[in-house]
Amino acid sequence: MHAAKYVLEQTWRLRKLETVHDNVFWRGAAPRISICVPTFHHDVTPLLESLSKCEATEAIEVIIYDDGSRDHDLLARMEASAGKALAAVRIVSAQANRGRAAARNAAITHARGDWILLVDADMTPDTPVFVRAYLDAMDHAAGPAVIVGGYSLQSAPQDRAYALHRWQARTSECIPASQRREAPGRYVFSSNVLAHRAVLEACLFDESFSGWGWEDTDWGLKAQKRFPILHIDNTATHFGLDSTQQLMSKYARSGGNFARMAQRHPEDAATMPPLSYGDASARRAFSQIFQVARSGCCEVRELSSRRARPRSQDVARTRLFGGAVMVQWTYVPSRSPPAKVQRHVVQWRTACQAEVAPDRPVISFTFDDFPKSALNGADIVEKHGGRAGFYACTSFAGQRSPVMGEMFDAATLAELRTRGHEIGAHSHTHLDCARARLEKVERDIGENLVALSELGHHETVSSFAFPYGETTYSAKRWVGDVFATGRGILPGMNIGECDRSQLRAVELGASAMHRRRALAALKTAIDPKGWLFFFTHDVSRSPTNYGAPSDLMEELAQRAVEANAVLAAPTFGAALSGVID
Repeated sequence: MHAAKYVLEQTWRLRKLETVHDNVFWRGAAPRISICVPTFHHDVTPLLESLSKCEATEAIEVIIYDDGSRDHDLLARMEASAGKALAAVRIVSAQANRGRAAARNAAITHARGDWILLVDADMTPDTPVFVRAYLDAMDHAAGPAVIVGGYSLQSAPQDRAYALHRWQARTSECIPASQRREAPGRYVFSSNVLAHRAVLEACLFDESFSGWGWEDTDWGLKAQKRFPILHIDNTATHFGLDSTQQLMSKYARSGGNFARMAQRHPEDAATMPPLSYGDASARRAFSQIFQVARSGCCEVRELSSRRARPRSQDVARTRLFGGAVMVQWTYVPSRSPPAKVQRHVVQWRTACQAEVAPDRPVISFTFDDFPKSALNGADIVEKHGGRAGFYACTSFAGQRSPVMGEMFDAATLAELRTRGHEIGAHSHTHLDCARARLEKVERDIGENLVALSELGHHETVSSFAFPYGETTYSAKRWVGDVFATGRGILPGMNIGECDRSQLRAVELGASAMHRRRALAALKTAIDPKGWLFFFTHDVSRSPTNYGAPSDLMEELAQRAVEANAVLAAPTFGAALSGVID
């Protein structure tokens, strides 16, 4: 409480740095609700026009707080709009930009109503009864409370440039009140939330949150410890969707805010649906939308000027991508002496150190690219009580490989997900990460994640496998930030200190040499209790040169279970091995 009073005192001292403009209705108004709208370089005219069309405008006042835009033309437009509004309006113009949390706190000090409605400048009410619905909810509240109205995309722009942000908002924000009530504090979004003055006096927004993101989550989780959080369906449309590049930039800069929020509310952060794990201190705990946004671009570029093969019908139907993909089935990584030296240096240079120490041996069967015949491997692993990992190269989806036959499609992903197997990332174009700039690696992996979503896989993707097992040090550091595990193809077992961004693995093949190596590796993993990856592509009685015979997989799974090993998909294997919490 003392901290809240201190912040309020500091805010009042800054009043001398503010310029105030009131419309004709302000002086005589007796508002029940004060609508506070922080803004920075954004024209609030559409919001003011929408609020003027609502019922019961006599019960509200609107406070527009311009957080240091210092744009005289913009300010003149907003003042003109305030003059036409059918409600009391005050426009406060600050001389310096202090951030979202500080702007909200400053706007609240101008409020005269007992209830304060926080609305972002890029929102607009969905119905004319927007204000009346909040008045009714206030009357039914038993005392000071927080009332959350919710989001919608009812009138949001439909441009392809905003497809990623629409998907993110639809899956994590545009949620009905009945679902939000299951975790009331988690779904407090300050873009459309009504709070009693007593709540805001006790729980101000923390101004140590700088830039974009997570300050409203922190505020909501603090408020729920002292006051009831009520959820109703009284939505407003989020007009201010961001392009993929803009969204990328925001999420990339919000890491410090997320860490601050998660540090204060570790139990809540660990159970948030959009997050990967409960390790609040790790940047990899961001949601899949962060993974996609961080990658930089959703546009797939052609790899050559030759005519592209037909793309997967499922992916093409949504038309999120900007071009076609040329599938290069016969690409071979460089085997030149410099390339070989680079591979050895990168493999032995740890990017993300972790300690592997499972209580029981852990065996992870994994399948790369992957052809539909890999489901035979899933059958074998399931038969022995385990689950496997499938690394999907999404440009192959729905196509027929001249090497491995029919590749996975949306139905394959859905089946594997239903059966409890893990879907991992494998880049979109089967990119040789050792020969590409980091920006290209990030973009290609981001396209991989978006394509998986388009194919119906909306769960967080926690594991990654490098195509060809190749990478650079910077690429695997980035992979370690975004994913729980990255798997390479350097032969060996993972035990003791290891690099979780390039875990070792043993290839399964049809030759006698592959069989001897696989059985020897399994025996080595059993006694000291290590974590062993097997990887292959297709699985059948007569596999291709890239695949494994069914009988070898059967024998390995049987021996592993007899030796008390756990057959685990990559992320579960990481948890069992102590690599992640």
